[in-house]
Amino acid sequence: MPYFYSNGHKLHYREKGTGDLLLILPGNTASSANHCDDIEYFSKYFHTVALDFWGTGKSDRISDWTREWWSEAAEDTANLIKHLASESAHIIGCSGGTAVAMLLAAKYPEKVRSIIADSELTDYEDNAQIDIWKKAHGDDWFEVVQKDNDVMLDIAANGHVFKDMLDDISCPVLFCGGLREEEYVPYFGDTLLDMCRQVEKAELYIVNDGDH
Repeated sequence: MPYFYSNGHKLHYREKGTGDLLLILPGNTASSANHCDDIEYFSKYFHTVALDFWGTGKSDRISDWTREWWSEAAEDTANLIKHLASESAHIIGCSGGTAVAMLLAAKYPEKVRSIIADSELTDYEDNAQIDIWKKAHGDDWFEVVQKDNDVMLDIAANGHVFKDMLDDISCPVLFCGGLREEEYVPYFGDTLLDMCRQVEKAELYIVNDGDH
């Protein structure tokens, strides 16, 4: 299994294929293990890599999750691009992985060629899933999820860490999501539209019957 070191911690990733680099950034409480089918599909067209962020999957665990985690994850992703001997990458961000993609594009514009931003917002109001978490993280899945919950409460109170950086993003971004998310996030579609308006080269794709 491939690993690399970033800022003193050991991070795991999965990869397959050749060509232009495509990074898949998993959502909160997920990992590269949840994207094996995506890796298999996209590897037909790209050098496809899915990262286990710090504290998730097979990467080193983290003692505390703070608001700085997303910024650190963006820096780790930039270091992964360098580790893979590439100058830039296309990015697919899934849920919380979209936040990392946005920060990466704002801080390191030269490293991001394009983004597909799936199912993440700048603002939030306040035992199949357990199987997903177990697959993603292993036996200590509960501790990983609890730490993630703690930082998400902070996001709910203060907005996301990339909220004020959208107009700094210069690469093309495709925002996407499903309106079934409005069953538990009633303002989902409106917030996605507002986010799209703040990015110069953005498009928005919404599926009426799609979920998170």
